[in-house]
Amino acid sequence: ADQRTRKDLPETVIRGSLKRSANSERVQVAAVAGRAVFGVGLMADGQGQVTLLGKRAWFARAQEDEVIYRARVEPAGEAAWLATAKVSSWRASVITDAVDLPALEQRISARASHLNLPRQKLIPFRLTGRVVDATWHVDRGLKAAPDGGTPVVSAPVTRSQKEAITAEIVGFYAGKEARDANLGSSLHAHIMLPKMKVSGHLDSVMIQGRAILLLPDTLPWVTGLS
Repeated sequence: ADQRTRKDLPETVIRGSLKRSANSERVQVAAVAGRAVFGVGLMADGQGQVTLLGKRAWFARAQEDEVIYRARVEPAGEAAWLATAKVSSWRASVITDAVDLPALEQRISARASHLNLPRQKLIPFRLTGRVVDATWHVDRGLKAAPDGGTPVVSAPVTRSQKEAITAEIVGFYAGKEARDANLGSSLHAHIMLPKMKVSGHLDSVMIQGRAILLLPDTLPWVTGLS
């Protein structure tokens, strides 16, 4: 499976995603939020991440080297290429041992096969549990090139949490049969730390044992990804 992180992706892939976020029609988060809906994506200007859980939205906006976090009961704000899915029923399983992101991807793949979920489609997932050594980033969009040429990607703001903390991880898994250019890799995940009220695009983590993994009973229609 493709285990690339954002740092490993060619700049053309990242720049293409950020340019799409800047040029595409803006999505009103409040308009798509609702019971059983969740999603992950970029803010409309490419300078931050959006995570949607039901009627609640988490926003992480980068400004210089700082990040402004917002977790609102009523979603507000705009996003671009926001990938969303409406899942009315989930199947829970317990991951008994500690796993990192590559191992989590393998567990999701195996669980999806056990549930007979089609491998040709993107698979939404949610996970709740204790984590350590979590690292995430918040994008800062594009910046003008010094010579006036093609805009270059601004370095994202990276944050980390070394100590154990309760987290929720949400995102989409794409097997080889359902690989999507917008995902950039086979696993696209955002992390939320409710106690710290922070969120962002997950780069690495160690998930402690007894975490709860949720996969849908049946695959929903996923919008926002080709």
